[in-house]
Amino acid sequence: MNLEKIIPAISWLRNYKSRYFYFDLISGINLGVSMIPKAMAYALVAGLPPIYGLYASFVAPLVAILFGSNKLLFTGPVGVMTVLVFTALSPLAEPGTPEYINMAALLSLIVGFIILVIALLRLTFILNLISHAAVIGFVNAAALIITATQLKYIFGIHVPKEEYVILMFLEILKNLPETNLYVLGLSIVAFASIIYLHRRYPRMPETLVVLVVLTLLVYFMNLEEKGVELVGSLPQGLPMPVFPGVDISKLGVLIASAAVIAIVGMTETYSISKIVAYNTKQKVDFNQEFIGQGLANIATAFFRGYPVCGSFSGTSVNWSSGARTGVSIIIFSILALLSITVLTPVFYYLPKFMLAVIVILAVMKLFQPRQLLEIYRINRYDGIVAMTTFAVSILTKPDDGIIVGVVLALALYVWKTMHTSVYIVTKDKETGYFIACSELRESGCEQLLILKPEGPMIYVNAEHMRDEILRLVGSHRKVKCVILDMAAVYYMDTSGIDALRDLIEELHKKNIRLLLIHVEDEVLDAIAKEGLMEQLEVHETKKEAIASAFEYLDKSICKDCDRDIFNECRERR
Repeated sequence: MNLEKIIPAISWLRNYKSRYFYFDLISGINLGVSMIPKAMAYALVAGLPPIYGLYASFVAPLVAILFGSNKLLFTGPVGVMTVLVFTALSPLAEPGTPEYINMAALLSLIVGFIILVIALLRLTFILNLISHAAVIGFVNAAALIITATQLKYIFGIHVPKEEYVILMFLEILKNLPETNLYVLGLSIVAFASIIYLHRRYPRMPETLVVLVVLTLLVYFMNLEEKGVELVGSLPQGLPMPVFPGVDISKLGVLIASAAVIAIVGMTETYSISKIVAYNTKQKVDFNQEFIGQGLANIATAFFRGYPVCGSFSGTSVNWSSGARTGVSIIIFSILALLSITVLTPVFYYLPKFMLAVIVILAVMKLFQPRQLLEIYRINRYDGIVAMTTFAVSILTKPDDGIIVGVVLALALYVWKTMHTSVYIVTKDKETGYFIACSELRESGCEQLLILKPEGPMIYVNAEHMRDEILRLVGSHRKVKCVILDMAAVYYMDTSGIDALRDLIEELHKKNIRLLLIHVEDEVLDAIAKEGLMEQLEVHETKKEAIASAFEYLDKSICKDCDRDIFNECRERR
C-alpha cells in the first residue's frame, strides 16, 4: 500500500526545503493573527461559546492539510457554514447549552461522514447540481443573516431567539431604545479604526491591534460594570476526544441538515481549491481533497467542534503571505493549541461587541447585491434562481433557500430543455455572414431553409422540436428543401429518433427533402441503426449540403430571384 496516496502530506514533507520555513512561519503567524479571533467570533454566530471556534480551528486545518491534496488550502470555521449550523440546531436546543454543543459536534460528525462517502465513491459530480446562481443568492442572504445575529452585540441589547431573520430584525428594532451607548460607541470606534488602519497601513494586522487596544480599554476603565458584555470564563486546555452523544429522536433532522451543510461546504472548498490551483499551478485531486475535508469534520467532532470547510479568507491570507507548503497550516494549528491551553484566561476580557465587529466586517464583503442584478442581466433564468434563493433564505431559513435554489435551477433547466429553440440560419444583409434568428428575414431563400436546433433531441423536448421545425417549414409555402444543422444535437434518444422519423414522413408528404449537417458520430449511429439514412441526406459541411439541395429547388423561381444568398444562386440564372 502506498502511504503517500493515503496521506499526501508525506510527499511534500519528505521534499521540504529549509528555505521554505521562513515563508511558512510568517504565513502561519499571519494566519494565527487573523483567523484565531475570527474563529472565536464565528463560534458565537453558530450559537456556541467562543472557545469552540478554537477547538475547530486547532484540529480541522491540521487533518485537512495532512489528508488533502491542496497544500495551501486553509480549512476552518466559515461564515456561511456557521449560519447553517445555527439555523439547523437552534430549533432543537437552546444555543450555548451542553445539549446544543453536543449536537453541533454530532452534526460535524455526520457532515464529515457524508463528505467522506461522496469522496470515496467518487460522487463529486453531484456538485454540478449546485447552480452557481443559487450559491450567489445564498451567500448574499447569509451575509445579511449573519449580520443580523451580531447586531445585538453591537447595540448591547438582549434579543429573544428567533428562527427567521425577518423576525430577528423586528426584535432588534423593538429593543433599540434599550441600546447601551457605551457598547454602541465602542463598536463604532472599532469599525472606524479597523477600516482606517486597513486602508492607511495595509500590512498591519489591524483587527488584532484594535482588538487588543479596546480589550485593554474595557479592562482598565472597568466598562463591564457599564454593561459591556465580555466573553467571560472559558475552559482551559484541550478537551479529551469523546464521541458525540446521539439523540435518536433528532437524528433524522440532523442528517437532513448535514446533507445541505456538506454540499455547501464542498462547493465552497471546490471553488477555493480551483482558484488556488489555477494561480499556483499545483495539481489538485478533488476526491483526495474531499477525503481530507471529511476526515477534518470527523476529527473536529471528537474535539467538540462544529462543521468546517475550506476558508476563502484563511486561504487568501496563507497564500498572500507567501506560504510555500502546508507547514504554515501546521504552525497555525500549534498557535491555536497555545491559545486553547495558555491564553484562555486572557480571553475572559474580550468584549463580545469586538467579536461581532470582526464577523460583520468579514461577512459584509460577501454581500454584493449588484451580483444578483448582473446575473439577471446576463441570463434571466440564472437571475431568477439567484433572486429566489436570496428571498427564500431571508424570509424562511438559509438551508431552505439553498434547497429551493437548487430545485428551481434544475426545474428551469428541464423547462428550457423542453422548449429547446430552433433557429433559422440566414444571410445578414449588412455583414454578408450567415446568422441564426428566430424568424426568416426578407433576405432569406424562399425554397431552402437552414434550421439549427439548440440542444439534444430527447424525450422531454423531441416532440416540441419536431413541431417547431414543422411550424417554421409550414410558414414558408415555397420551401423545397430543409437543411438541419445538428451541431448542437449532441445526443438523441429513442424519443428523438421517433420524432426525426415523424419529421421525415411529414416533410415527405409535402415533397420536401431533408438534409443533415454536422452530425455527431453517436447521433449518426443511432439514425443508421433505425434505418433512416435512406430517407435523408447527411453531409459534413454546409457548403456540400447547399450544393446538393439546389438539385431539388425550382429553377424557375431561382431565375426570377435576385437575392444572391448562396454562390449557386448566380449559376441558376
